Amino acid sequence: MQGGGMGREQWACACMAAVALLAGCAWTPEPKSARTEVGRYSYIEAGKGEPAIVFEAGPGNGKAVWEPVFADLSKTTRVFAYDRAGIGTSVARSNDRSGKQVVQELRALLDAAGVNPPYVLVGHSSGGIYMDLFARTYPGDTVGLVHIDGLHAESAIGCFPGKSGTSLCSAPSVMLDVYARSADAMEKEKQGWGATITQLREAGPFPPIPLVLISGTRNQKSDERDANWLAARAQYAKISPQGREIICADCSWTVQHDDPKLVVNAIRDLVAQARAGAK
Repeated sequence: MQGGGMGREQWACACMAAVALLAGCAWTPEPKSARTEVGRYSYIEAGKGEPAIVFEAGPGNGKAVWEPVFADLSKTTRVFAYDRAGIGTSVARSNDRSGKQVVQELRALLDAAGVNPPYVLVGHSSGGIYMDLFARTYPGDTVGLVHIDGLHAESAIGCFPGKSGTSLCSAPSVMLDVYARSADAMEKEKQGWGATITQLREAGPFPPIPLVLISGTRNQKSDERDANWLAARAQYAKISPQGREIICADCSWTVQHDDPKLVVNAIRDLVAQARAGAK
């Protein structure tokens, strides 16, 4: 095709994009990069409005894990996801990988990216514990927390697989594969985990904000270990007077992939509550 026309490859790409939009497929914007006083980070953002939704991935994962829900939520308000240090191109100046350091780096990045509070925080797996610490550190800036497939902080110490490839938790093989692909970042976060638990204990009470725990139980076994996991989750929901738990029996460890609509609806509910409370 000559002149300003569209080449065959461009035409095919345009058609694929149109089909994806019509089918409601997942989409994320082009990543951006920002430098702060504590490091350099890759992030994505989309949408407009308050409160902003801020995502924190689990160990070994980054912003891409939120692709199934990112576009849909960007229709509701501003959404933000990033890669922690050691994931992708994100690099921190400090080797400290404790929760307090992660929270400091996230807050500096939000300021650099111009993503202002209030925030609805969303964390997956150990990312939920980082978000719990964020909420306790900045209670005036946080209006809700959604914790997906996470563990109660007190029972999370043994949930990282060792070099043998085994785990004290019921993490499925897909999560173990992620750990193996991100060995360096995982090892540093593992080393900081004890400090993270201590920091959480010393951070003060959880603020009186809505807390939603979403748990996928498809891979759970009928044994004492998994029964204790579910009991700890139910107990964890009680740290907030507005805490509740949602169980997805057909979902595995990553509910945002297995049932993205459930996750989207839970987050939108907190956004709506925050807006109603701000009036």
